[in-house]
Amino acid sequence: MKVKWFLLLLPFLFTGCLTFKTVEYDLTINKDLSAKGKVIFRGIGSDVVDSDQRKLDLEGLYDYGLKSQDFVKDRKAEGKTVTGRKLYLKDDLLVAEIEFTVKHVGEIEGFYINDSYIYIDVDKDSELNAANGEVNSYGGGKQVLWKKGPGKIQYSVSVFNDEQWAPFSLTQEYKNKYGSKTK
Repeated sequence: MKVKWFLLLLPFLFTGCLTFKTVEYDLTINKDLSAKGKVIFRGIGSDVVDSDQRKLDLEGLYDYGLKSQDFVKDRKAEGKTVTGRKLYLKDDLLVAEIEFTVKHVGEIEGFYINDSYIYIDVDKDSELNAANGEVNSYGGGKQVLWKKGPGKIQYSVSVFNDEQWAPFSLTQEYKNKYGSKTK
């Protein structure tokens, strides 16, 4: 699942070999299934060991993901309108927040829709931390369902636990280059 979540969220991640510890979604779904929301990546890191490449990953995150209008244009081409971006440290983790709107919730990677529900699948290699929908287990994984229609969708999934995460973290590199301020 680590790779699956990374691929599903790749359009929201920025460049290089970036990964994350936890992802959270907070969406407001309208009657027409358009949505306004925020995705938060907690514990952004790099899956490479080379210090020069890690620096490039961090610079790409900062320059492209936070500062560049190309990031906004690229998301627009995918059907997402970026309305806000932040990059900061919290609880010694590097965090990125992206606020966005979509014309249809089905345009968000990893969300599925049938006649009655909006749902996501969380496979057995990831941990569902919280969700405000109906949670069902299957084959070691979980599925979260929300009634199709207007309402709130909130959930959080961890891709790495604390022990697994330590080598990936870009927190120290961020502190060294940008300090500890919110950008």
